[in-house]
Amino acid sequence: IVILFVIFLLACNFYGDLKLGSDFYYQTEPTFNNIVVPDNKKEPYSIQSIAIRNVELLGFNRKYILVTSKRNDSTLFWIIDKRKKTMELGYDTDSNIKLSNVNQIDSMKFYNLCTKEKIELKSKLFYQKEAGWN
Repeated sequence: IVILFVIFLLACNFYGDLKLGSDFYYQTEPTFNNIVVPDNKKEPYSIQSIAIRNVELLGFNRKYILVTSKRNDSTLFWIIDKRKKTMELGYDTDSNIKLSNVNQIDSMKFYNLCTKEKIELKSKLFYQKEAGWN
């Protein structure tokens, strides 16, 4: 019983990470607040690479993940196409992993896609509260 309990504890996600599909996760913990991909798919909560930092708004469906993030005083708009294969392209100057299906887009395209795909954007505070952080 003790061994099963230890295995259960190791497999659990105590930080409230939200699985978004296609091996993408949202780290809801306020000090992290990132979109990540696991370096080892068999242990998704062990070591992760950051794809998008400082999430402000997040919404997703079976095809897309839409994210706004903050960098300094700027709002950035992101689309992750879950239908495309995720391929690593290197790292950017902020040490974020660059992936083939993660792209920065303009605000007009972002909000048009939100409307077209009926994706409801929710704030980081909503997800943090849902995970028990606030």
